[in-house]
Amino acid sequence: MVDKHLKPSTRFRQLLAEPKLIGGINVYDPLTARIAQQLGFQAVALGGYQHGTALCVAEPTLTMTEVIEDARLITKAISILLKVDCGAGFGEAVHVTSLLR
Repeated sequence: MVDKHLKPSTRFRQLLAEPKLIGGINVYDPLTARIAQQLGFQAVALGGYQHGTALCVAEPTLTMTEVIEDARLITKAISILLKVDCGAGFGEAVHVTSLLR
Protein backbone atom coordinates (compact mmCIF):
# COMPACT_ATOMS: atom_id res chain seq x y z
CA MET A 1 0.00 0.00 0.00
CA VAL A 2 1.29 3.47 -0.89
CA ASP A 3 1.22 6.23 1.75
CA LYS A 4 -0.19 9.40 0.13
CA HIS A 5 1.62 11.62 2.66
CA LEU A 6 5.04 10.75 1.25
CA LYS A 7 6.88 12.73 -1.42
CA PRO A 8 5.71 11.87 -4.96
CA SER A 9 9.12 10.41 -5.82
CA THR A 10 8.96 8.09 -2.81
CA ARG A 11 5.37 7.06 -3.64
CA PHE A 12 6.45 6.34 -7.23
CA ARG A 13 9.32 4.13 -6.03
CA GLN A 14 6.93 2.25 -3.75
CA LEU A 15 4.53 1.64 -6.62
CA LEU A 16 7.37 0.39 -8.82
CA ALA A 17 8.52 -1.98 -6.08
CA GLU A 18 5.11 -3.66 -5.84
CA PRO A 19 4.81 -6.90 -7.84
CA LYS A 20 1.88 -5.74 -9.96
CA LEU A 21 0.97 -3.33 -12.73
CA ILE A 22 0.38 0.30 -11.85
CA GLY A 23 -3.21 1.17 -12.72
CA GLY A 24 -3.33 4.44 -14.60
CA ILE A 25 -5.18 6.30 -17.32
CA ASN A 26 -4.50 9.28 -19.58
CA VAL A 27 -6.09 12.60 -18.60
CA TYR A 28 -6.08 16.06 -20.14
CA ASP A 29 -7.18 18.45 -17.40
CA PRO A 30 -7.74 18.68 -13.63
CA LEU A 31 -11.35 17.44 -13.90
CA THR A 32 -10.51 14.22 -15.74
CA ALA A 33 -7.61 13.67 -13.32
CA ARG A 34 -9.90 14.11 -10.31
CA ILE A 35 -12.43 11.69 -11.81
CA ALA A 36 -9.67 9.10 -12.37
CA GLN A 37 -8.55 9.51 -8.76
CA GLN A 38 -12.09 9.07 -7.47
CA LEU A 39 -12.43 5.92 -9.59
CA GLY A 40 -9.44 4.47 -7.73
CA PHE A 41 -6.57 4.83 -10.19
CA GLN A 42 -3.15 4.97 -8.53
CA ALA A 43 -1.63 7.25 -11.17
CA VAL A 44 -2.60 9.29 -14.21
CA ALA A 45 -0.74 10.47 -17.27
CA LEU A 46 -0.97 13.75 -19.17
CA GLY A 47 -0.64 12.30 -22.65
CA GLY A 48 0.47 14.44 -25.56
CA TYR A 49 -2.34 13.39 -27.89
CA GLN A 50 -5.08 13.93 -25.30
CA HIS A 51 -3.56 17.21 -24.20
CA GLY A 52 -3.32 18.54 -27.75
CA THR A 53 -6.86 17.42 -28.54
CA ALA A 54 -8.24 19.17 -25.45
CA LEU A 55 -6.53 22.41 -26.56
CA CYS A 56 -7.59 21.93 -30.20
CA VAL A 57 -4.00 21.83 -31.49
CA ALA A 58 -1.80 19.13 -32.95
CA GLU A 59 0.45 17.49 -30.36
CA PRO A 60 3.69 18.75 -31.97
CA THR A 61 2.55 22.36 -31.60
CA LEU A 62 2.10 22.18 -27.82
CA THR A 63 4.59 24.43 -26.10
CA MET A 64 6.56 23.29 -23.07
CA THR A 65 4.94 26.19 -21.18
CA GLU A 66 1.45 24.81 -21.93
CA VAL A 67 2.45 21.32 -20.84
CA ILE A 68 4.06 22.51 -17.60
CA GLU A 69 1.18 24.83 -16.70
CA ASP A 70 -1.43 22.15 -17.26
CA ALA A 71 0.64 19.61 -15.29
CA ARG A 72 0.82 22.13 -12.43
CA LEU A 73 -2.96 22.59 -12.45
CA ILE A 74 -3.55 18.84 -12.51
CA THR A 75 -1.20 18.15 -9.59
CA LYS A 76 -3.04 20.77 -7.54
CA ALA A 77 -6.30 18.86 -8.07
CA ILE A 78 -5.14 15.32 -7.22
CA SER A 79 -3.09 13.44 -4.65
CA ILE A 80 -2.16 10.51 -6.92
CA LEU A 81 0.89 10.45 -9.18
CA LEU A 82 1.03 12.23 -12.56
CA LYS A 83 3.28 11.16 -15.44
CA VAL A 84 3.75 13.89 -18.05
CA ASP A 85 4.46 13.27 -21.74
CA CYS A 86 6.54 16.15 -23.08
CA GLY A 87 8.29 14.11 -25.72
CA ALA A 88 6.93 15.57 -28.93
CA GLY A 89 10.43 16.56 -29.98
CA PHE A 90 10.99 20.19 -29.04
CA GLY A 91 13.51 21.06 -31.70
CA GLU A 92 11.95 19.90 -34.94
CA ALA A 93 10.89 22.49 -37.51
CA VAL A 94 7.24 22.47 -36.41
CA HIS A 95 8.30 23.27 -32.83
CA VAL A 96 10.54 26.13 -33.91
CA THR A 97 7.69 27.54 -36.04
CA SER A 98 5.31 27.35 -33.08
CA LEU A 99 7.85 29.00 -30.79
CA LEU A 100 8.48 31.88 -33.19
CA ARG A 101 4.78 32.55 -33.62
